Order: sequence, then C-alpha cells, then structure tokens
Amino acid sequence: VRTGQINFQMPATALPGNATLRVQRNGNDLAAGTVPVAAAAPGLFLADALNLAMPGAVLDQDSRLVTDASPARRGSVIQIYATGQGATDPPVEDRAACGPLPPAQSGLVPRVFFAGETAEVLFSGLQPAFPGLWQINVRVPESAALSGQTPVFVVLGSKASNAVTVAVN
Repeated sequence: VRTGQINFQMPATALPGNATLRVQRNGNDLAAGTVPVAAAAPGLFLADALNLAMPGAVLDQDSRLVTDASPARRGSVIQIYATGQGATDPPVEDRAACGPLPPAQSGLVPRVFFAGETAEVLFSGLQPAFPGLWQINVRVPESAALSGQTPVFVVLGSKASNAVTVAVN
C-alpha cells in the first residue's frame, strides 16, 4: 500500500461476475465500489511505467532485466512477469508463495506473441517466491524480423493482455 495505490491478491474462491470491494482503515470504510471479476484476465507488468517504450518486466535466461543495453537474443528463453493467470494446478492457498517444487502451473496455457510471431511457451505458472506472481517462460521466436523494441502480448483463453515491449537482438 502506498499513496494512490493498493496492491492486493484476489481470493482464489472469487467467482466470475461483479464483486463488491471495500477499502477500510481502522474499521472505517474509505472507499467502496463494484469491480468485475473474470476467471482469468492477463496483465503484463512494466519494468518502467514512465518509459514511453513500455518495457515489460522481463528477465533473460540469466535472470537479468531485458533492456536496450541487454536485449534478449532470438531463440533464447525469457521470463515474462504478469498477473491474472486464473486457477493453478495444484491450487495454491491465498497469500501463500507456492514454494520451490512442484511449481503451480496455470490451468490454461497462454499464447504469447512477439509482433505477431507466436512464441513457444515452456512454463506458465506461479513464481515460487512471490504470492500471486505469474511467470511465463517463453523462447523468443527466431524470426529475423524481430529486432529492437518488439511488442509482446499474451492471450489466455479469449482474453488478451496489455502490450509491452521486449528488446530483441
């Protein structure tokens, strides 16, 4: 929680539809409203929200942040960080990290696109150390057309994420 922002994890038992959300402090309501809840709603995290290129929160195969100075190589494996993956197998208790093994995998396998090129998804599930953090490991397509800041988005079921960029070389 910080001024102007509250991050929270939706309970796994939340059913799709409209839900009432209340923000309280010391037992007093500060705000209330209705929010739509979906079974899955992918959203990709940004590494730098102030950068107009919209670089994604993406790590390379050595777990270093992918940047213009350190781009992902075609054919390499990267880690994309997101939210909204929906149910996992096995289920993970709310507010709990899933632990090291076995990793909780997404109930649905996402499709990941690099400027229209489909990437091979190697893993989709919860990041073991952080509750609710979705990690998608993909192989960057080999297409020679991919170079520089490349738009990337995820489709899960019929829901598309926001687009971010990934520096590719």
